[in-house]
Amino acid sequence: MRFTQGVESVVWDDHAGGGSSRINPHASRPSKYHRAALGTEIRIEAKWDGIDGPDDSLLGGRLFSSDFAEVPTSMGSIVPNGMTGQSSVQRFTPPVKGHYLWMMRHEDGGAVGVHLDIE
Repeated sequence: MRFTQGVESVVWDDHAGGGSSRINPHASRPSKYHRAALGTEIRIEAKWDGIDGPDDSLLGGRLFSSDFAEVPTSMGSIVPNGMTGQSSVQRFTPPVKGHYLWMMRHEDGGAVGVHLDIE
């Protein structure tokens, strides 16, 4: 599963203005987080049998869905939408700034979650 639209991977820096970092990453592999802008459509895509974002016709009737395990506290319920005929591609437009944990699930079982910060 990976973001395919509206998200950038940003190097995490928790010590702006000086001081020591709490994360102390290896210089060649710095810690990163996923960041997106408020009001931008975000897309996430699953890989199935080596195919990125396969059409539902290739899934044998077992489709993908997604929801949120964490959302900013001041918002109501939001549900991502799958692409027509392509449930392996899910999308949503964040309505408020904050931290999200987006879960993508498959009917055969299993789920993957990715953290996302809307700034």
